Amino acid sequence: MSREPLHPVSLASLAPPPPGPTGWPWTEGSQALPPRRPDDSDWPRITIVTPSYNQGRFIEETIRSILLQGYPNLEYIIMDGGSTDNSVDVIRKYEPWIQIWKSERDGGQADAINKGLNLATGDVFQFVNSDDILEPGALHTIGGISHPNLTIAGCVTEFGGSTDIHPVQNRNLATGRMMSAMGRSVYCTWHQPGVWMRRSNLLELGGYDTRLRNCFDFHATVRYLERWPSVRYTDSSLVRFRVHPDAKTTAESHLLPAQYIIAYQDLMLTLRTPAMQRLARSSLWRRLEIQRVKAVRSQPISPFRKAIVLGSEVVARPQIFASRYTLGAILRELRGVE
Repeated sequence: MSREPLHPVSLASLAPPPPGPTGWPWTEGSQALPPRRPDDSDWPRITIVTPSYNQGRFIEETIRSILLQGYPNLEYIIMDGGSTDNSVDVIRKYEPWIQIWKSERDGGQADAINKGLNLATGDVFQFVNSDDILEPGALHTIGGISHPNLTIAGCVTEFGGSTDIHPVQNRNLATGRMMSAMGRSVYCTWHQPGVWMRRSNLLELGGYDTRLRNCFDFHATVRYLERWPSVRYTDSSLVRFRVHPDAKTTAESHLLPAQYIIAYQDLMLTLRTPAMQRLARSSLWRRLEIQRVKAVRSQPISPFRKAIVLGSEVVARPQIFASRYTLGAILRELRGVE
């Protein structure tokens, strides 16, 4: 169903929380922002899509953290994949404050987000998963610095599971660095929930690739930043990212290597400049090398036999395997070193 955008939602006007939990976003809300920005311009329309499937134990906290931002120009869309738990009951509880929600079978997370993206009307777009939480005042920060073709990147705070609270600050985001240097100290750090993009640009890009169940967001961000490289960074924490055993990031981490190979194969063809296409190819080769070397070294064969197999890869495909990584692995096998 669809509704016109409402005025900022207050804690008093929103459906009551369940008994027990306190603090943000249960018994605390953000202060409502004035109708216009301090320079008397309109607050940009921010569209948030929440894709969800059987996340009834978490989704109410997600919904409340978005609705209680006190933001004057919010469009909130929930795309539920036909949940069989209590998710739809929770969504219906907040129906008066949600612009669009649907519960129907879809083709997975990326497909659900694309459906929401095609319904959206906002200037700024983000998807917030149904086990994550917006920080209080996050939309104030984003709406206060947003302007056309500017990507906004802030901090993501990981919490839950066996991990301590761990802040991850997005930094130095660029197409080349994301493919070759992401995660290497200060060179490039990317954590998707903290990166907010322009809806119109994402549509021009074609949305998210539904073939890439586990890295569609990485693939889209790499392509997006090649066309629209301007990023404004904020030190503010924007999103709390929940770590738990059932999260796709955790439960399906073993699928990531193969998914990234598909992503890089596509990036070799879809990136716009020859330099970035070459970098995608070298990054693909690097991932193929690492995956193959690890697979060989884990086989139940003798170290000498492993060294022979890896040596044959160097001879057969030197463009991939004639590197210090593979040659070092061969020496470690011959020396009996892990």
